[in-house]
Amino acid sequence: MTHGTEHNEYNIDISDLTESFVQNLIQDKDDILQCCNNHDTECLSRVAHKISGAAQMFGFVELSQSAAELERAIKKQHVNIVNDLTDCLLDEINAILHQNKKNN
Repeated sequence: MTHGTEHNEYNIDISDLTESFVQNLIQDKDDILQCCNNHDTECLSRVAHKISGAAQMFGFVELSQSAAELERAIKKQHVNIVNDLTDCLLDEINAILHQNKKNN
């Protein structure tokens, strides 16, 4: 899990925004589970896309990559790996949430 709170050339402290992003992962996780329960891959692709972009912006490289892989697999209709990639994304979210809980 790679991330940082000072993320640009001006060394602006974005720790509050990063904390909000991490807290929003709880809802994102629920959204992913709801999409899966409804067998809605379009919904799952949208959530993965959102997570990928935001995670990259806040320096959560592995999370961003995991979400992007899932989004690509859905778009390419590689249905045989979507469940595994979804599990990987959920694992990455859980790891970040667990680490955040330990740090607070």
